[in-house]
Amino acid sequence: MRNRLFGQNFIRRVIVDEVTAHDLVSIHQAELVKWVQCCEADIEFDDTIDIAERYKKFQIYLYKHPCKDMTWDLFLDVLKYEYTYEHIAQVSGQEVPFDDKEGIYAKMVGQRYYVRSRGWWNDFFWVTMLTTEAVPTRIIETIDKESASQGEEQDDRFKVYDFGLPDSSRDTVTIELQRPCKKETLAELVRAYHEQDPDTEIIADMVKNRISEFAITTHMSAKGSNAYIGSDIIAFYNAPSPALFGELGALNTRFGRSDLVRLFYIDRFDQTCGRNRGFRGEQYRFSDQTGREAAKQGRDHKAVFPPRLHSWLAPALSGASYVGVRVKPRLTLSVQTHWSIEDCEL
Repeated sequence: MRNRLFGQNFIRRVIVDEVTAHDLVSIHQAELVKWVQCCEADIEFDDTIDIAERYKKFQIYLYKHPCKDMTWDLFLDVLKYEYTYEHIAQVSGQEVPFDDKEGIYAKMVGQRYYVRSRGWWNDFFWVTMLTTEAVPTRIIETIDKESASQGEEQDDRFKVYDFGLPDSSRDTVTIELQRPCKKETLAELVRAYHEQDPDTEIIADMVKNRISEFAITTHMSAKGSNAYIGSDIIAFYNAPSPALFGELGALNTRFGRSDLVRLFYIDRFDQTCGRNRGFRGEQYRFSDQTGREAAKQGRDHKAVFPPRLHSWLAPALSGASYVGVRVKPRLTLSVQTHWSIEDCEL
C-alpha cells in the first residue's frame, strides 16, 4: 500500500521560476564552516538524538565561542552540506572591481569559501528551471559540462535553451552619472531626486533604514514584480560590498569564470529596468484627465550610477539583454545640497 501510494503521488515535473545562483549552490566563508565543524565535534552532535539537548549544547558552545551572525538555523544549514576540503574555492583575482590593486576588494582576493552544488534537482524525474539572468545560466552550463566529462548519464545533466530578443524589441533606459551615488551620500542623493520627481518610484539599496519619509524598494524586492508597470522609476546602483565580491569571486574560481561580478550587474540592471516597461516598452492604455482612453509608449526609467562603477561596467552593460542604453553626456539634475553636481563628459 505504501509503495502504491508513493507511486501515485510521485512528482514527475518540477518547474522553478526565477532560479538564482543561491538556489543552485551553497556558499559559506571558510571561517564559518570551521566554526560549525568544531562546534559539531565539541557538542557531540551526531551522538545526541534529542533535538532539545542538541540545541542546548549549541547555545552553550556559542556563548563560549562567539561567532557573528551565527544562529541555530545557519548552523544546521552549513552542517547539511557536509563540506570537505575539495569544496574550497579561493576568491579569484581575475575580476576585481575597478581593477583595484590595494583597496578593499584586493584584500578579499585569496580568501577561502566553501562552495558546493545543491543537487536537489537530481531527486526529481524532470525539472525545468526558468531565469532571465546570466549568472545562474552560466553556473548550470558549467555543472552540466562537468557532469558530461565524468560520463554521467542522469545526474547533473541539463539542456540549456537560451532565448534572446531581436534588437527591435529592446527598450531605452537613460543613465545618469552622479558622484554622490555611494554609501555615505546616497540618502541625500535619493532625497534630491525624490524632491524633483515626487511621483516617481525609487529603487535603491542601502537606504531603506535611512529614509522614512517616502517609500523605497530594494532591487531584490522589486525583482519580478509587475507592480511598477505604468510608473516612472529612478533606480540607483552602488559598488559591490566586499562580502558580495567575495562570494562572486569564489564562484568565479569554482566555475572557471572571470566575469560573474559584471554578469551580476547586468542581471540586476536588466531585472530592474524591466519593471515598468510593460512588455519591453509596448504601449499601455490609460485614462487621461478628461476620462478619455489614451495610449502611451512605455514609461520613463532612469538608472543612476557612480561614474567609476559605470566606467568599469560600461563594456558589459552595452550587451544588456533586454534594454538598449542611451547615456546622457552630462548630468541633468540640479539641486541644492552640501555637495555640488558636476558635468561628466563620457
